[in-house]
Amino acid sequence: MSKFKTIIAKNWVLILIILLATLLRFYDYQNRWVFNQDQARDITMAHFALRNNKIPLVGSPSSAGPFNFGALYDWLVIGITFLFPFISGSWVAFTLLSTFCVFIFYKIGDNLVNKKLGLIMALLSAISPSLVLNSTDMLNTVAVLFAVCLNFYVLSLYFKKPKNIYLFFLGFTVGLANNFHFQSLGFGSVLIAFLLINLKNIKQLIYHTILIGIGYIVSFLPNIIFDLLNNFVWIKSVATYYLGGGTDKFYYPVRWLIDIRDFWPQLWGNTITGFGSIGYILILIYLLVLPKLFKQKRLNKYNLILLISLIIQVLLLRYYKGVRSREYLITFHSYFIILTAIALNYLSKNIFILITVLLVLASTISCSKIVLQKSQAQEILSIYKDVNQDEVDMYTLNGSSQVNLPLFYLFYRQNKIDSQKGYKIATCISKDNLTCPDSGLIIAKSDHYILYDINSLTPNQLANYFQFTPQIIYNWLYINYPDAKNY
Repeated sequence: MSKFKTIIAKNWVLILIILLATLLRFYDYQNRWVFNQDQARDITMAHFALRNNKIPLVGSPSSAGPFNFGALYDWLVIGITFLFPFISGSWVAFTLLSTFCVFIFYKIGDNLVNKKLGLIMALLSAISPSLVLNSTDMLNTVAVLFAVCLNFYVLSLYFKKPKNIYLFFLGFTVGLANNFHFQSLGFGSVLIAFLLINLKNIKQLIYHTILIGIGYIVSFLPNIIFDLLNNFVWIKSVATYYLGGGTDKFYYPVRWLIDIRDFWPQLWGNTITGFGSIGYILILIYLLVLPKLFKQKRLNKYNLILLISLIIQVLLLRYYKGVRSREYLITFHSYFIILTAIALNYLSKNIFILITVLLVLASTISCSKIVLQKSQAQEILSIYKDVNQDEVDMYTLNGSSQVNLPLFYLFYRQNKIDSQKGYKIATCISKDNLTCPDSGLIIAKSDHYILYDINSLTPNQLANYFQFTPQIIYNWLYINYPDAKNY
């Protein structure tokens, strides 16, 4: 007991920060977990894989082009579905990972300098509006944050005590981020920066490259196996998209002036506090303390790696022609948290206290708005409870995946889907310029969604509806490779 009290006494500030992070991430959770179509699709695939002993060898299909991501995201979802079998269990697991990242940030700072830097990183990550906002979501883009955190942690371990195993995991964690979503492909620049900063001679460069490369390749082993079984259709589809101008159809015009003057400073500010304009102040503080970092050899190397990697990605994103959706920029959150913490750590005591208090206040204002936001989870659960059937056969009228996939998941997890003998019901969505017929067939209705009793319809009438089955939803994993062998 005395040992436990000693641990509490030495780490009470960290414990308070983690408790704060937990509160912000789990407050009013039942109304905040993001229960939309992509999340429901992925969790349904996971349940189907567990029930039928399936091992997906490719990941989720991309909405941008005819290719799929890495399989490890689906493996992650399958694993947490097994460990957290309740309705929102997989979402809770993602939220716990977000909370755990706060501790990882602490360890990064502690490994590089001392507990003070670690606590600053932990505090910034605990109250970051971007991290709090994404913590209740379950998407492959959200999982990228965890992979990036792990990579930066491994990097801090290497600079604390160089070991070959850390080189393997440097490559693996970059591969993990790329596995989850290809919007993180630019994150590979951290490996380039590491090899450049840590270069001593050609022999060492080759050796480090081999170990890092092995780690990266291991992360894509499922996709490699899939390709070996299917004449390399996966890598061909990826190459066709990126080398064949696939991003052109999503062209998003930008200018250097807007990028440097507006986009990046405001992304930095929004990540830390939710206020874009604060990003200019944070960048200025970082530039002012930058010369002081040269006195800290270990921290200076780490800082340069992050800075070089970030600059490379700024260049890459400038010439990327796709959209810059919020969820596609999660890779950069860890950069901003670490670089901001490093800058704050080198301020004089009074200025440090003043700036930190202002950042906490700004972040608190932003987070208070986020935790009061409502998702559609309770709306979907309400419709689900209105269906009094032991088994159902689900259809949709207009492809309204925002309602049909979440509902399908709720029925499927309770073994209430019978695509042959189940009671026929259909979903419809009444927003985004889509209309639903007002008829006596309606059995449940909410602000946006309508559920119909179509059990009495004839086969000809049913032709207007699309039927959902567990197999069909699982096979969406292979929609880009319809003739491929899969398991």
